[in-house]
Amino acid sequence: MTQLVLEALWSPEALSGRALALSLAVLLDHLFGDPRSSLHPVAWLGRFIGQAERAIRRLCGSAETAGGILLVAVTVPVAAGPALGLSVGLFHLYPPVAIAVEAVLVWLTLASRSLAHEGREVSTLLGETDLPAARARVARLVARRTESLSESEIARAAIESLGENVVDAVIAPLFWAALLGAPGAWLHKAVSTLDSMTGYRSERYRRFGTASARLDDVLVWLPARLALLAVPLAAIRAGFSGRRSWAVGLRDRRKHASPNSAHGEALFSGALGVRLGGPVEYGEGIHDRALIGAEFPVPKGADIARAAELVTMTAALTAIGLAGTLLVTTMLLGWSP
Repeated sequence: MTQLVLEALWSPEALSGRALALSLAVLLDHLFGDPRSSLHPVAWLGRFIGQAERAIRRLCGSAETAGGILLVAVTVPVAAGPALGLSVGLFHLYPPVAIAVEAVLVWLTLASRSLAHEGREVSTLLGETDLPAARARVARLVARRTESLSESEIARAAIESLGENVVDAVIAPLFWAALLGAPGAWLHKAVSTLDSMTGYRSERYRRFGTASARLDDVLVWLPARLALLAVPLAAIRAGFSGRRSWAVGLRDRRKHASPNSAHGEALFSGALGVRLGGPVEYGEGIHDRALIGAEFPVPKGADIARAAELVTMTAALTAIGLAGTLLVTTMLLGWSP
């Protein structure tokens, strides 16, 4: 069984097929976006996590840290197991179908088109000076309170979200898909969803969400550093400043408490020449974030549309780079398609 799994994940034939699957996945995301449906696997995953959390809290009682670990241990196999079974089974039975299925499974973990679309919608509303609608729309991208945000604060919130999520929802799933195929993409999606639901520092999740938050940090650590290459290149291709993106990214990427979350924001700040960071109001109070790109002016509505373009370009170049790496690997292993 182990040999079958290894062949399906890392044989030259598997790596070559995966290069095509990654390219198709990004194309599907570009054409159709992230399907919004209660039947979407991520929606099922969210419902499963909610039900599992309630059951585990009853089981573990006050042992919240252990309960959080158990929730991770239960959720990851539920998400990645079916993808692993499909990848291994179809690879050995119907390789062309395996490529198509892997492309769809990876596509369902991506959100580049959805991110870019939401950003453009906020930009359009600000261009129409419809602040109430823009505040409501940007609330779909961020967890902070948006009811009283000014134009520049709305633009800042949107660009910060796009910058952070280009790592979490684009580069990271593609990276893990390149390394482990569709099971890798769904491993990351499971942990990312756990972190988004339980990885808070509130009283309810301070201990229960620790395992999810720390594992998410581990899985995003390498993709966040890959962004230091992908985003500046995408900035150059989109007509922005790649050199400035690289410089600000290197300088300001550690200005958040998380080891990863400031990377995308710093890279976007430099590429677009806008200042990010500062006070953020959440339900539990105001957090004063360090300034990123402090030498730049505050962002405007039009800057969100530029950030959306950068998201799209980053997704395309990341897929091309990872697919090329997989093809080079197959040739080094002595096999070519």
